[in-house]
Amino acid sequence: MTSLARVFDPICGMWLEPVRAASTLIFMGQTYAFCCAECRDLFAGALERQVAHLAHEPTQRAGYCCPHRRQSGKAEPR
Repeated sequence: MTSLARVFDPICGMWLEPVRAASTLIFMGQTYAFCCAECRDLFAGALERQVAHLAHEPTQRAGYCCPHRRQSGKAEPR
């Protein structure tokens, strides 16, 4: 049985199942999930700015393929 809960990668805008998240990061008690380490690293490089951006303009791109995943040869969206 597949869980209906999905998490949002705040860098590339991908929605993914929590168990398929390549990486997570906890900031101020909130857990953020990422499709790849590159997205996590970009987010971690400017935590406060990224979190403030999410509060005002959350990205929602169904089926979006992270540019970092394309560069690594994993072109299909998760």
